[in-house]
Amino acid sequence: MSFIDQNANFGLVVLISVLAVGIVASTIFFNSKFNDVNDQLDTKLGELDNTKSNLEKAKENLEETQEDLELTSIQGEDLADQYEDINARNKRLQKEKKDLEERVSRLQSDLEEREAEVRSLQKTIEDKEEKIARLEQQE
Repeated sequence: MSFIDQNANFGLVVLISVLAVGIVASTIFFNSKFNDVNDQLDTKLGELDNTKSNLEKAKENLEETQEDLELTSIQGEDLADQYEDINARNKRLQKEKKDLEERVSRLQSDLEEREAEVRSLQKTIEDKEEKIARLEQQE
Protein backbone atom coordinates (compact mmCIF):
# COMPACT_ATOMS: atom_id res chain seq x y z
CA MET A 1 0.00 0.00 0.00
CA SER A 2 2.81 2.18 0.53
CA PHE A 3 3.41 2.00 -3.23
CA ILE A 4 -0.11 3.26 -3.86
CA ASP A 5 0.31 5.96 -1.21
CA GLN A 6 3.59 6.88 -2.78
CA ASN A 7 2.02 6.95 -6.25
CA ALA A 8 -0.93 8.88 -4.91
CA ASN A 9 1.36 11.38 -3.20
CA PHE A 10 3.52 11.55 -6.30
CA GLY A 11 0.46 12.04 -8.48
CA LEU A 12 -0.83 14.64 -6.10
CA VAL A 13 2.52 16.46 -6.16
CA VAL A 14 2.57 16.29 -9.97
CA LEU A 15 -1.03 17.52 -10.13
CA ILE A 16 -0.28 20.39 -7.72
CA SER A 17 2.89 21.24 -9.70
CA VAL A 18 0.98 21.22 -13.00
CA LEU A 19 -1.74 23.35 -11.44
CA ALA A 20 0.85 25.75 -10.00
CA VAL A 21 2.64 26.01 -13.36
CA GLY A 22 -0.75 26.50 -15.07
CA ILE A 23 -1.72 29.22 -12.60
CA VAL A 24 1.65 30.96 -13.01
CA ALA A 25 1.46 30.65 -16.81
CA SER A 26 -2.11 31.94 -16.95
CA THR A 27 -1.20 34.78 -14.57
CA ILE A 28 1.73 35.76 -16.79
CA PHE A 29 -0.42 35.42 -19.93
CA PHE A 30 -3.28 37.48 -18.53
CA ASN A 31 -0.87 40.05 -17.05
CA SER A 32 0.73 40.42 -20.49
CA LYS A 33 -2.69 40.75 -22.13
CA PHE A 34 -3.76 43.24 -19.44
CA ASN A 35 -0.65 45.32 -20.08
CA ASP A 36 -1.31 45.22 -23.86
CA VAL A 37 -4.93 46.27 -23.35
CA ASN A 38 -3.82 48.96 -20.89
CA ASP A 39 -1.24 50.27 -23.41
CA GLN A 40 -3.89 50.30 -26.15
CA LEU A 41 -6.24 52.14 -23.80
CA ASP A 42 -3.55 54.74 -23.06
CA THR A 43 -2.91 55.13 -26.82
CA LYS A 44 -6.61 55.53 -27.54
CA LEU A 45 -6.96 58.04 -24.67
CA GLY A 46 -4.05 60.05 -26.14
CA GLU A 47 -5.68 59.97 -29.57
CA LEU A 48 -8.97 60.99 -27.98
CA ASP A 49 -7.28 63.94 -26.25
CA ASN A 50 -5.70 64.99 -29.58
CA THR A 51 -9.05 64.64 -31.33
CA LYS A 52 -10.72 66.67 -28.58
CA SER A 53 -8.05 69.38 -28.91
CA ASN A 54 -8.45 69.43 -32.71
CA LEU A 55 -12.23 69.58 -32.34
CA GLU A 56 -11.98 72.53 -29.94
CA LYS A 57 -9.66 74.34 -32.38
CA ALA A 58 -12.03 73.60 -35.25
CA LYS A 59 -14.94 74.87 -33.14
CA GLU A 60 -13.06 78.10 -32.39
CA ASN A 61 -12.25 78.51 -36.10
CA LEU A 62 -15.88 77.85 -36.97
CA GLU A 63 -17.06 80.46 -34.47
CA GLU A 64 -14.57 83.00 -35.86
CA THR A 65 -15.68 82.20 -39.39
CA GLN A 66 -19.31 82.55 -38.37
CA GLU A 67 -18.59 85.94 -36.77
CA ASP A 68 -16.74 87.01 -39.92
CA LEU A 69 -19.65 85.81 -42.04
CA GLU A 70 -22.14 87.75 -39.94
CA LEU A 71 -19.95 90.86 -40.14
CA THR A 72 -19.55 90.42 -43.89
CA SER A 73 -23.30 89.95 -44.23
CA ILE A 74 -23.96 93.14 -42.27
CA GLN A 75 -21.37 95.00 -44.32
CA GLY A 76 -22.89 93.57 -47.49
CA GLU A 77 -26.32 94.85 -46.47
CA ASP A 78 -24.83 98.26 -45.69
CA LEU A 79 -23.03 98.27 -49.04
CA ALA A 80 -26.24 97.25 -50.80
CA ASP A 81 -28.09 100.13 -49.13
CA GLN A 82 -25.28 102.53 -50.02
CA TYR A 83 -25.29 101.23 -53.60
CA GLU A 84 -29.03 101.80 -53.89
CA ASP A 85 -28.67 105.32 -52.48
CA ILE A 86 -25.78 106.13 -54.80
CA ASN A 87 -27.58 104.60 -57.77
CA ALA A 88 -30.71 106.66 -57.06
CA ARG A 89 -28.59 109.79 -56.64
CA ASN A 90 -26.75 109.00 -59.88
CA LYS A 91 -30.03 108.64 -61.78
CA ARG A 92 -31.31 111.90 -60.30
CA LEU A 93 -28.07 113.69 -61.21
CA GLN A 94 -28.14 112.25 -64.75
CA LYS A 95 -31.70 113.51 -65.21
CA GLU A 96 -30.69 116.87 -63.81
CA LYS A 97 -27.69 116.94 -66.16
CA LYS A 98 -29.90 116.10 -69.14
CA ASP A 99 -32.36 118.83 -68.15
CA LEU A 100 -29.50 121.32 -67.78
CA GLU A 101 -28.03 120.29 -71.13
CA GLU A 102 -31.43 120.83 -72.76
CA ARG A 103 -31.71 124.22 -71.07
CA VAL A 104 -28.19 125.15 -72.21
CA SER A 105 -29.13 124.09 -75.74
CA ARG A 106 -32.32 126.21 -75.65
CA LEU A 107 -30.44 129.16 -74.20
CA GLN A 108 -27.71 128.77 -76.83
CA SER A 109 -30.36 128.79 -79.56
CA ASP A 110 -32.00 131.85 -77.97
CA LEU A 111 -28.59 133.52 -77.76
CA GLU A 112 -27.86 132.81 -81.41
CA GLU A 113 -31.27 134.16 -82.39
CA ARG A 114 -30.74 137.29 -80.30
CA GLU A 115 -27.24 137.78 -81.67
CA ALA A 116 -28.65 137.46 -85.17
CA GLU A 117 -31.36 139.95 -84.25
CA VAL A 118 -28.73 142.30 -82.78
CA ARG A 119 -26.63 142.03 -85.95
CA SER A 120 -29.74 142.69 -87.99
CA LEU A 121 -30.63 145.69 -85.86
CA GLN A 122 -27.05 146.96 -85.99
CA LYS A 123 -27.14 146.62 -89.75
CA THR A 124 -30.43 148.49 -89.79
CA ILE A 125 -28.94 151.20 -87.54
CA GLU A 126 -25.87 151.47 -89.76
CA ASP A 127 -28.09 151.70 -92.82
CA LYS A 128 -30.20 154.40 -91.17
CA GLU A 129 -27.13 156.29 -90.00
CA GLU A 130 -25.76 156.19 -93.55
CA LYS A 131 -29.08 157.38 -94.87
CA ILE A 132 -29.13 160.19 -92.31
CA ALA A 133 -25.55 161.10 -93.16
CA ARG A 134 -26.42 161.22 -96.88
CA LEU A 135 -29.49 163.26 -96.21
CA GLU A 136 -27.49 165.69 -94.11
CA GLN A 137 -24.92 165.97 -96.89
CA GLN A 138 -27.61 166.69 -99.41
CA GLU A 139 -28.97 169.51 -97.41
